[in-house]
Amino acid sequence: VAQARVLRNDALILDAALDATAPDGWPGLALTAVARRAGLSQRPVANRFVDRSELATAVWRERAAPVLLTALERALSTAGLIPGEASAAGFQTAMEHLARPDKALLSALELLVMSNFDPTLASEVKQGLAGEVLGWCTPQRGKPTKAQAARRAYLLIVALGLVSVARRPGS
Repeated sequence: VAQARVLRNDALILDAALDATAPDGWPGLALTAVARRAGLSQRPVANRFVDRSELATAVWRERAAPVLLTALERALSTAGLIPGEASAAGFQTAMEHLARPDKALLSALELLVMSNFDPTLASEVKQGLAGEVLGWCTPQRGKPTKAQAARRAYLLIVALGLVSVARRPGS
């Protein structure tokens, strides 16, 4: 029973932190605010996460990175730039999702930006997302070619730019 409660609390904490990051960024990850948003006392959050940096890293790894990686992969594959199902309609849908991101995608972008200022979070980002992006955009023995890598990099810049622009009020 205790193990089930811990797992449930972990999920509540990570979901609450993800939800708080989209509108509030780094300040939204205050442990007390996340506990309140999760409907928990401060003890379960403090027992699980030493500080905001550790919480941000867990949210990135467990919730945000998979969302962002999936969105970027979908854009690349529907554009025909990586293996997958290329289609104009699929590409349009993928790009619309980036231009009108949900909370999870907005949170992922916030955490990605925060990683520039937090070494613990930066290390986690480098292990996952950065490795994937480098794989997509680094020519190695012709796969991808320099031209393919450049097209992929350009699309990734546009994709992240769309999510960034969506952060601006009134966009």
